[in-house]
Amino acid sequence: MSHSENSKFCQECGEQINKKAEICPECGVRQPSAEGDTNSDKIVAGILAILLGGLGAHKFYQGNIKYGVLYLCFFWTGIPALFGIIEGIIMLVSDDSEYERKYADGSIFGKF
Repeated sequence: MSHSENSKFCQECGEQINKKAEICPECGVRQPSAEGDTNSDKIVAGILAILLGGLGAHKFYQGNIKYGVLYLCFFWTGIPALFGIIEGIIMLVSDDSEYERKYADGSIFGKF
């Protein structure tokens, strides 16, 4: 099967599958949805980042435990709070597709 606009590759085994497939027929692993691999809501994440960003609440909400713990360990410096305010504003002004693409995974300042 040649790669076309109606196909994608399985996240687990790399087998070429239908673009709309929810589960890979080869390995049985559920595939991320086309809209993104997250259940986080950008408004909730943005508000958490602004209000509780210093504690990493938005990172925990987005499922990025590693960065959440990092923010929590350094909250006393005030730097995570500053990052949280900046990230919260960026999340709230971005459109839904940009949020899903860059910020929904909980990376610091999004994917570049």
